Amino acid sequence: MAEWSKAADLRSVGQSPREFEPRFLQLYFLFFCLISRGIVSIFLLDITWNCFYF
Repeated sequence: MAEWSKAADLRSVGQSPREFEPRFLQLYFLFFCLISRGIVSIFLLDITWNCFYF
């Protein structure tokens, strides 16, 4: 009950509760890691194909 009232007080002030911020940051970080890993893997595959065939 105390946590909920604290979150309600923060919301009334205009600040978002701290509980939600790390989740969004983790989602963005995970998304960025997946995209960067995909780009790196495609780049490495391209290098290996070029090395084998040229």
